[in-house]
Amino acid sequence: MKNIVRIGLVFDARYGNNRDIVRGVIAFARSQGLAWIFTGGVSSAQTWQMLRRWHPSGIVGTVPPGAMPNNIPSVVPPNNVLMDNAIGRIAAEHLIERRFHHLAFVGEKGLLWSTRWAKGFQMCWKTKLANHPDATFHRLDIARVQSGDWQPAGGKLTSWLRTLPKPVGIFASRDLCARKVSQACRMAGLHVPEDVAIVGTGNDDFLCELMDPPLSSISVPWDQIGYQMGAQLHGLLQGRRRPKHFPTVVPISIQVRRSSEIYAVADEALKRACRYMQDHAYEPQLNMEAVARTSGVSCRGLERRFHRELGRSPYAEIQRLRLERARQMLRETSLPLTVIAERCGWSSVQRFMAAFKARLGRTPGQFRLSGKFNALA
Repeated sequence: MKNIVRIGLVFDARYGNNRDIVRGVIAFARSQGLAWIFTGGVSSAQTWQMLRRWHPSGIVGTVPPGAMPNNIPSVVPPNNVLMDNAIGRIAAEHLIERRFHHLAFVGEKGLLWSTRWAKGFQMCWKTKLANHPDATFHRLDIARVQSGDWQPAGGKLTSWLRTLPKPVGIFASRDLCARKVSQACRMAGLHVPEDVAIVGTGNDDFLCELMDPPLSSISVPWDQIGYQMGAQLHGLLQGRRRPKHFPTVVPISIQVRRSSEIYAVADEALKRACRYMQDHAYEPQLNMEAVARTSGVSCRGLERRFHRELGRSPYAEIQRLRLERARQMLRETSLPLTVIAERCGWSSVQRFMAAFKARLGRTPGQFRLSGKFNALA
C-alpha cells in the first residue's frame, strides 16, 4: 500500500477559479498515482489551528508568517505560475476588433499579474493602433479588491471613468475588478457597453453572469495552473529545489458576453445587424435576408457597410462568431465534434472541420489536444 501524504489546501472555495485550481492539484496527484489526501479551508485562525494539529506534509496556498512550521513546503497561486502577457493581448485584440480606439486598463495595486497583463494590453494597443490619429490609452490602479467585497465602487474610479473619451474599451485585471468597473459605470451614469465596454479576467461564471449586463472575460486555465502547482509541490516533497522559472500557462480565449458585445461604430444599421448575428449566428438556417431586414437596409447595402466599417463580409462575420464559440467549446468541454458542429451552427461536422482548419491551420482535434495537461509538462 502506498504511503498516505497529507496535503493542506487553503482556498476560498466560494469562487469558481479557486475550485478549478484545486481540481488541477487533484488531477496531478491522480495522474501520478500519488496517495495524497486533502483537507483545509479558507485562510483563518481556525483553519491554521486545524492544519497544525493535522500535520500536513505540504500546503497549497499562502501561508501567513508563523501559521505553520517553516519546514513544511508550500506553493502559492498564481505567482508561482507565469501567465504570459497574452492575456492582455487577447483583451486588446477583442476590443480593437470591436473598433474601440480608446482603451483603458484598470489594475490592482500590488498584484504581479496585474502589471504583466497591463503591459501586454498596452503593447498590443501600440502595435495595432500606432497609426490611428485618435487612439488613446489610459490606466488606473485601484486598491486590491477582496473576494467578499460587495461595496459600491469608490468615487475615484467613478470620476476617472467620466473623464475618459467615449466609447472606451476597458480591460480589468480580474473579474472582481471588472465588477467594480461595472458598478462605477452605473454610478457615473454611463451605459455598458454603449459608452464603456468591459472585459474581465478569470471567467468566473458566478461573478460574470451576476452583473447587468453580464461581463465578458478571459478564460484562464486555472485547472492547468493547479496541475503545475501540484507538480511543483511534489518536487519539493521529493527533496528537489524550487524551480527558478515556472512553466508558462497560456490563456484559452475570451468568453464574450453583453458587456463587450458591441461594435464601436456610428452606423446604426450595422450595429443592428451585428447584434442580430450575435444572437442567431449559431442557427444553421441564418440567412442574409433576415439580417438585412433587421438592419433596415438591403443585402447589397449591408455588404458594403460591413466591408467599409469592419473590413469583411457579413458571411465572414458569421463564420468568425461560430469559430470563436467552437474554440471555446473545444477547450472547455469534452463534447464530440458532431455536437460542437451542431451547436455552433454548421450543417455537418465535415463543414465544421473544413472551416476550422482553413481559418486556424489545424484540425479541431489537434486544437483540443494542445490544451491538455501534458502539453504543459
